[in-house]
Amino acid sequence: MGSKMKSDVHTIMILLVSGIIKDLGMTLEECGIGRDLGVIVVAIKQSTGDTRFNPTFKSAIKPGDTLIALGEVSKLKAVEEMAKRRQGEK
Repeated sequence: MGSKMKSDVHTIMILLVSGIIKDLGMTLEECGIGRDLGVIVVAIKQSTGDTRFNPTFKSAIKPGDTLIALGEVSKLKAVEEMAKRRQGEK
């Protein structure tokens, strides 16, 4: 009788930053990861081993850093594909 409601699937995925950013020290805002791609970055694991939780849009990311992001699977995959394409351009 009742219909099943489909809920959005959310997941945490670790993305290598080096394929996403164009210049050293770009911010999350400049990369457009959250705004343009619709994912939420919950932490940045720096190449030094330090982890910054709840980064702001002004947080800088560098090659070798890792993003921990939350979002719909399709959007996370889009970010991952973007990173792969940009790594292939190098």
